[in-house]
Amino acid sequence: MRSLSERQRARLRRETVGVVFQEFQLVPDLTARENAALPGEHDGSPDERWLETLFEWLDIAEVREQYPATLSGGEKQRVAIARALVNRPDVVLADEPTGQLDPETAERVLELLFEVQAETDTALVVVSHDSDLVDRFERRYRLIDGELRTE
Repeated sequence: MRSLSERQRARLRRETVGVVFQEFQLVPDLTARENAALPGEHDGSPDERWLETLFEWLDIAEVREQYPATLSGGEKQRVAIARALVNRPDVVLADEPTGQLDPETAERVLELLFEVQAETDTALVVVSHDSDLVDRFERRYRLIDGELRTE
């Protein structure tokens, strides 16, 4: 990584890592579709078929032309997941992906993340304080006093 320029590192991150933020981080002036497509715009245009597949898969096809202000928390999170997956990354980093959601929606979002992981063979790294969520993962690590430990 050190031998790469900043531009090359940015491209590598964009192509291999998808991020699901706790606070969604959707651009208010862009539709759900435009928000999800944003990472793909850097390299021309996203794969529209794949984007459509993601929207169908995540059950948000009907809100694709709506703006974030009109979406529920669960819909916003699913748009954020689509955005994280649009470039078919090797790794998805999810920061408290269910933290802003009601229990039913949180369960649905978690199921979707597991489905996506299984279908795309994407590594899923989730950061959470929710021990019930953490316990559902096969491998778990804890950060204790600055040291990463296996459970």
